[in-house]
Amino acid sequence: MQDTPPKYVVRNLELFDVLGEAWALTSGIKLSIWIPLMLAGLIGVLSGALFHFLSTVIQWKFAAFILPLWIVVAVYLLIYLGCCVVKTSITIARVAPVTIASAFSAFSQPFWPLFATIFLAAIALLPGVLLARAGASWLGFFYDIIVGPLVYMSIPLIVDCINSPLVAISLSFKSARAHWLTLIGLFLMKRIIFGLISYAAIALFVLYAASKSDGIIFLGLVLVLFCIRVVPFIYVMQGVVYHKLFD
Repeated sequence: MQDTPPKYVVRNLELFDVLGEAWALTSGIKLSIWIPLMLAGLIGVLSGALFHFLSTVIQWKFAAFILPLWIVVAVYLLIYLGCCVVKTSITIARVAPVTIASAFSAFSQPFWPLFATIFLAAIALLPGVLLARAGASWLGFFYDIIVGPLVYMSIPLIVDCINSPLVAISLSFKSARAHWLTLIGLFLMKRIIFGLISYAAIALFVLYAASKSDGIIFLGLVLVLFCIRVVPFIYVMQGVVYHKLFD
C-alpha cells in the first residue's frame, strides 16, 4: 500500500476487449470468488434469523444490546469480504496465482480507509436509490448508470495500492472521464445481468411455491449453473479494467 496514487495515463480501453478477456479468465468454478460471496450471503441469512429471533423470543431490553453489536460485526465482515472479492478479481486479471488463502488477503488491510471509500461511493450512488424508492425507477436506473462509472475504480484502488479514500475517489473520477462510454457499457451490463438473475430467482420461487413442479426445479438448477459462470465474470470485468488502466 502507498499514500501516492499509481501513475495513470490515458490508455485504450475497448468494451469488447474487456468482456472477452474477463470471460476467458473466468472459466471453471472460481471458488476464490464464490467463497467470500457465500460467506457474505450467510451473514445476511444470519442477520435475518437474528432479527426474527430477537423480535419474537427475547425481550427488547436484551435485543437493544445484541442488535448494535451484531450490526457492527456484520458491517465489518461484509466490507472485508466484498474487498476480498475485488482483490481476487484484480489478481485473476493479472493472471497471477490465486489460492483460497490469498482470497482473504484483504483482511490484512486497515479497515477505515476501506470503510470510508465504500461510504463515499455509496453516498454518490444514494440519490439513485432514493429516486427508485420514490417511484421514479427509471430515473434512479439512469442516475446509477451515469454516476456509477465515476466511482467504479475507487474500491479497486483502495484495496490494491493506496491508503487515501479521497485520492481513490478522485483518481476513479479521472479515469472514468477518459473512458466514459466503455465504463457505462460495463456498468449497464452488470446491472442488467444482476437484475435478470434477481427477477428470475423470484419468479422461479413463486412458480415453485404455486405448482411444486419438477420442471421449476430443473430451471432453478439452470439458473444456478448460469450464476456460477456469470457472477465471477461480472466481478473480474472490474479487475480487468483496473489492470488495463493502472498496472
